Amino acid sequence: MALSDILNSRKDQTVRVGSYEQSQSLLKWTYVWMFFGLVVTSVVAFVTSTNEGLMQARLTPAFGITAFVAQIGIALAMGFLIQRISASVAALLYMVYAGVTGLSLSIVFLAFNIGTITLAFGSAATLFAVMSVFAFTTKTDLSRFGNILMIGLIAVIIVSIINIFLGSSLLGFLISIVGLVIFLALTAYDTQNIQRMAMHPEIQSNAELATKMGIFSAFQLYLNFIMIFVYLLQIFGFMGSND
Repeated sequence: MALSDILNSRKDQTVRVGSYEQSQSLLKWTYVWMFFGLVVTSVVAFVTSTNEGLMQARLTPAFGITAFVAQIGIALAMGFLIQRISASVAALLYMVYAGVTGLSLSIVFLAFNIGTITLAFGSAATLFAVMSVFAFTTKTDLSRFGNILMIGLIAVIIVSIINIFLGSSLLGFLISIVGLVIFLALTAYDTQNIQRMAMHPEIQSNAELATKMGIFSAFQLYLNFIMIFVYLLQIFGFMGSND
């Protein structure tokens, strides 16, 4: 069976969401890989923020363009080429993405104090955990909300681009709130889809495929977590500036 068929089966109601015990192998490695990605991002961000040369390079327009292109390219490769690449290549792409994201996020150490960063990270971890538990325990089929979430995500991206030119702090605050809600919902949506996918017989019987899908699933949850963290930073930063 093609990997694309397995991906599509996440929305197939004939593949039921089973118990945690039945799907824990893929879930375990999904969270392990997600943790590795977050560690790489955190370490790279911190090291970059403490190195004057790296920070100067980070602040150049050329870096911003290069990082954006690299992140988009890797995201597209993970999304469209996952069935063609090996697990090792998928892992390499994921780690490169995490490193580039760390370089990009190093600027938060200049824009926010360590207390705000710690609060945002802790809040992101707590909210992420809450939505994950919700996805594991709810009887509601969250796949029905997929189209709504994608429309909301596209709307947030479009309005965010418009606000780059408007420069409205109030609009930016509202975008952060809506974006936070969308990525919290996506966390639950993706988690339930991953659990459903983990029940697929071919995933359970093919170690290479399970590894690849664990990396791909970790990449999805990693993106959600990073965006939750970023939006919380922006919200806390806006609230702090108005104290």
